[in-house]
Amino acid sequence: MTARIAKPRFAIVLRTTNPLKDGTFPVCLRISFMDRRKYYTIGPPTTSEKWNEDIGRYIKNQEENIKLNALELKAKKILTEFQESEKQFSFDRFESEFFVNSNMRRVLVFLDEEIKRLQESDRAGTYRITKTLRNALHTFRKGKDLLFVDVDMTFLEKFEGRLLKSCSVNGVAVYMRHLRAIYNRAIDLGLAKPENYPFGKYKVKTEVTAKRALSRKQMEAIINKPLEEGTRKWHSRNYFIFSYMTRGMNFVDLSRLTLENIEGDRIRYIRSKTKTSRSRGDGRAFNIPIRGLVRELINYYRKNHFTGAGYIFPILTKKYATAIQERWAIQKKALHTNKDLQEICGDLKIPSPETITFYCARHSWATISKHAGTSTEMIQEAMGHSNVKTTEIYLAQFEDEQLDKIDAHLDDIKALSVKK
Repeated sequence: MTARIAKPRFAIVLRTTNPLKDGTFPVCLRISFMDRRKYYTIGPPTTSEKWNEDIGRYIKNQEENIKLNALELKAKKILTEFQESEKQFSFDRFESEFFVNSNMRRVLVFLDEEIKRLQESDRAGTYRITKTLRNALHTFRKGKDLLFVDVDMTFLEKFEGRLLKSCSVNGVAVYMRHLRAIYNRAIDLGLAKPENYPFGKYKVKTEVTAKRALSRKQMEAIINKPLEEGTRKWHSRNYFIFSYMTRGMNFVDLSRLTLENIEGDRIRYIRSKTKTSRSRGDGRAFNIPIRGLVRELINYYRKNHFTGAGYIFPILTKKYATAIQERWAIQKKALHTNKDLQEICGDLKIPSPETITFYCARHSWATISKHAGTSTEMIQEAMGHSNVKTTEIYLAQFEDEQLDKIDAHLDDIKALSVKK
């Protein structure tokens, strides 16, 4: 048998127990629930002589009475919705619905406004995750919105459980961290209350990712695998090689690389992920030598696939009007590249090919450099990590015996020429 849910009661009253300095009394909406009452001022104060207690309205003030009629209907509608949805009443939930900006206290409405703001300011990265979070919540809620006060421990645990059906633990963590950031922003804007903040108790869960670094032998196999020149898979492999040979340059930076980044025999660029030349922000650009396969790839693409947009690689074939449009184009190419890399690794019988992504080039460069005897501090410097602990994450899953092996490094990797 379903337990009965207590019903709140309301009335519009003149609060004569709380006189103001001028002798008038506030006109309030009184909400009674169980053994508690709260009063909300909803009209200009008046005296007992100008108030009709029986009907809860002003005497001879039709304009204000019309406003009270509208507010009474609004309160009635909100309380009826609580009863029909069988949701437990709370004063916080009522206040979120009733007062000015109440619509913005709804999570999906707020996310829609955030998406518009981020689009207008051309903040591609935050725009993308905000839109993804909004879509996930919309699906989870089957199109029904919710208030920030409804985002409690129970909700977070249920949402997490649903996400885990299609995402990894770390993938879910991305959603939950961003939802936490959205809740914090709502608090800053006065749309959510700090005392209702659920992330003090709820902890975002993460796990150590599976080893994603390839061995030197596996990298050589990928580099030397025969592929038909000019095919998408051939280009994807070339992008992966270039990233590996340039200390794990990420796909966004590789996509945006232009001739302006080439200075003599060096590549100089600022990493897009941190918006600074190094994570520690010391003003120096990444400065990578052009030699071997790096030189060969740059020369090949400048000669055969250079576009009018000025990019070295044919990932972006035009200049986009906004950073968001550009980011979507890069993301689409990155997905294709990851798919191609997984197929290549599958053909080569490399274990767990489905876990291989473009980012493995960065992990592989770090670990193979470590095998070659490079110090963790030097790898940290080359990768632009702000502290050595971040670098150690890349290296932590390799046993001491592996780390003790010193091999020849990049310059003597046996590779087929890019040219036919």
